[in-house]
Amino acid sequence: MSTKEALIDKFKAQLKQIDAEMDKLKAVSEEAAADVKLREDKEKLLSTLQEKRNAFEAKIEQISRSSEQASDDLKNDLEKTWQDLKSAVHRATQ
Repeated sequence: MSTKEALIDKFKAQLKQIDAEMDKLKAVSEEAAADVKLREDKEKLLSTLQEKRNAFEAKIEQISRSSEQASDDLKNDLEKTWQDLKSAVHRATQ
């Protein structure tokens, strides 16, 4: 397995973890249906997280289509995007 393939596999696995955390947040949002303000806040938060998640997934796809050299250059950007997404999910689940 090339370094690029290993990197892609690593980030796809992390993306699955984020999806699971977001599913938990969706469940909490649905349970908060009685509290309209809380539900709206959770839905807004989920929307923001979904945007960050989609940006992360797009970067994974960009790396998968790039050359080995280009993927090295994109790795730092992907790492930054991952940290941003992970931090946002962590704050949302606290």
